[in-house]
Amino acid sequence: MSFNPQKYIDQFHGIVEVLIPKVIGAILIWIIGSLLIKWAHKVCKKILDAKDFDPSVETFFLSFVRIGLRIVLFIIIIGVLGIQTTSIAAMLAGFGVAIGSAFNGSLGNFAGGFMIIIYQPIKVGEFIEFNGVSGVVKEIGILNTCILTGDMKTVFLPNGMLSTGIIINWSRNRKIRVDVPFNIEANIDIDLAKSIILEALKEHKLILKSPKPEVHIQQIQSGSIQLIVRPYCTQPDYWTVFNDTHSLVINAFKEKNISQGIPKQILITQTSGKD
Repeated sequence: MSFNPQKYIDQFHGIVEVLIPKVIGAILIWIIGSLLIKWAHKVCKKILDAKDFDPSVETFFLSFVRIGLRIVLFIIIIGVLGIQTTSIAAMLAGFGVAIGSAFNGSLGNFAGGFMIIIYQPIKVGEFIEFNGVSGVVKEIGILNTCILTGDMKTVFLPNGMLSTGIIINWSRNRKIRVDVPFNIEANIDIDLAKSIILEALKEHKLILKSPKPEVHIQQIQSGSIQLIVRPYCTQPDYWTVFNDTHSLVINAFKEKNISQGIPKQILITQTSGKD
């Protein structure tokens, strides 16, 4: 039997003639579909913004819509390429155990996202701390929650861990206590030092009047006494009040000739929300 190269060339041409239109069609559908998904995302966002939806629910719903439409687009593309969806389903069933193990974490994150939306331990715009990471919640997705840290880093936290872990929500009670320690010499009158500190903080516009600022003895050291100054403010004003408290107290001590040392530690404590 002689080798007939023309036969294979014809077969190749036949495959190319059938496959190329499908590939071109799939590419066009992918491009058009991606543009439509972006358009649908923008339209849904405008509708939700107009209806004044909770930002947390809005970001979760938009993430769900975006991923759902991409899955639909993928199914359409494989259909255009001539791949039978039933055969894909059969293949996935054959690897069910492996796929189930691989997606176990994702399913947990998906369920965790629903738990966060339902019980709302966090919301978009709130300042939270979780596992040593702190920042403002920017988006609650269906699998991850995105937060922006103080040094402008974007961190993605798995929803599964968030829904079952310990979250510190600094914004929920709207009031934060700023703890700033100061050292004074042991021979200085404590009541005098307290009155000077409270008077220095009295006119600061960002320090809350209720609860009132507090000054207490935190530690008695060799040759000195450590006072803890505790003004209260809202979460967005924390760092301003923290820095201004240092400046105001130091300047007040200098005016009254009170010797003071450098604070040895800085603490942050959240109030219970009760005035």
